[in-house]
Amino acid sequence: MIGVTGASGYVGRALLEALSARDYKVVTLGRADAMRRLDLMTTSGYRTALEGLSTVIHCGGLAHDEAAPEDYDKVNYKATMALADAALSVGVKRFIFLSTLNIVPPEGYEVDAAASSLLRPDTPYVLSKWMAEQSLEQLLRHSACELAICRPGLIYDQELTGNLATLAIMASRLPLALPSIGVRAMISRPDLVSLLILLATQVGKLDRKTERFAVTDGERYSSRRIASALGCRASVTAPVSLWRLASFCRDVVGRKPAGATWRSLSLGGWTGVKPRLSGWRSEWTLETLLADKTGTR
Repeated sequence: MIGVTGASGYVGRALLEALSARDYKVVTLGRADAMRRLDLMTTSGYRTALEGLSTVIHCGGLAHDEAAPEDYDKVNYKATMALADAALSVGVKRFIFLSTLNIVPPEGYEVDAAASSLLRPDTPYVLSKWMAEQSLEQLLRHSACELAICRPGLIYDQELTGNLATLAIMASRLPLALPSIGVRAMISRPDLVSLLILLATQVGKLDRKTERFAVTDGERYSSRRIASALGCRASVTAPVSLWRLASFCRDVVGRKPAGATWRSLSLGGWTGVKPRLSGWRSEWTLETLLADKTGTR
């Protein structure tokens, strides 16, 4: 039986739907509308929630960079460790942790390197995932529980959320094309879900006790390419200096931290060789998924 945390979230909802469609026995773990109560803002009651489960897919947590630093530490790090400890105590055979590709620096590192060998991240969200990865490996290293760490790139689907949803609104109104700056690795939500299901249903078949998977579609996305896929039809752009000024003004008007908009546009991330995972391959790119009119997910 598979337990899923964060089943009401962006990834969790799609995962639950896909598992149910394949007739897997699933238990949702959470605070609202879940089969078993599990509150990531505390560290109690976890063992009862995990009784009888063979696999836990931990999708729950705080994303992006909009919460207080102490909340990222509490939910993404400390609650994750309490969950893994409870999983050990009740005999869970596999723990699947949804991390982020942002913990891997853009250049000079193997994408499946242990978090302990990577530089300390400088944002609370990524730092919490970096710390959780290291502690999970230490806790489960000598146990009977396998650990699979998934590091997805920026996740997209026909249902847009977060920065992609904001950018889609901007793209439909922009008279100018965004500059070809920044580079990101991305992955469609359907492809990420298919990988999580593969990992959850093949217990005992990992090559190593701990496996780390960089989950991307193999493409390199600049800000201009993303905006174009989201509906920006402008072909003429402005000098980068003007985009920096416009980003500054948006931060001021939106009361965002100084430099937030520009960092979002110019962000560089790991975009190395597309991972080769046995039994899985990505089916979509941002353009093909958004252009698909069948509703296939």
